[in-house]
Amino acid sequence: MKWLRGVVLGLDDGLVTTLVTIMTVSGVVGSHLLSTMIGVVAASAISMGLGGYAAARSVADQNEWMAGLSTGGAFLIGGLAPLLPVVLHLSYVQWWSYACTALVALLFGWIKARYDNEAGGALRSALFFLAIVTAGTLAGVLIGVALH
Repeated sequence: MKWLRGVVLGLDDGLVTTLVTIMTVSGVVGSHLLSTMIGVVAASAISMGLGGYAAARSVADQNEWMAGLSTGGAFLIGGLAPLLPVVLHLSYVQWWSYACTALVALLFGWIKARYDNEAGGALRSALFFLAIVTAGTLAGVLIGVALH
């Protein structure tokens, strides 16, 4: 079950980091949004993987390589949901990215609670992840407005 923590961290961070970055930079980078976001997701997945490896190594109670791969891989998978509207060149990309991320966050929270027997149930867990995504969206929008 120790691997689940890295997967949850990586997936959640992939969703939120990618979405917040889209909200922040979409008004600034213009037509370079797709290449910018591919670079952000790839670099962040590598960073999360290395962080997962280092964290597992510091406690020496699990396979460090597997921890790094599961955390980095989960980040990469999580980063795909908010990136999909960018890839499809949808209008209002920020809001489509939020919608895709919100749906995945709700599903992820529900699955996590079911798998982990989390106190409070699946709905509470799903709404928690939705709140995290929404808070990140608002922060990204505010930062984007300040940069633009």
